[in-house]
Amino acid sequence: MFLDRDGTINIEKNYVYKIDDFEFQPGIFELIRQYQDKGFLIFVITNQSGIARGFYSEKILRF
Repeated sequence: MFLDRDGTINIEKNYVYKIDDFEFQPGIFELIRQYQDKGFLIFVITNQSGIARGFYSEKILRF
């Protein structure tokens, strides 16, 4: 299963890259666990336009 990060895994906030600003969607862990239990592999995908706009670097986003 491929899940987009912003707006799916976390609550959409403009250009989140600081862990203190990151807020998970309610129930997302339970949903992911249900699919994992059925044998799905989970992949998080994201396009971070904040990098291209210079709001933060790719190095800062990696964790």
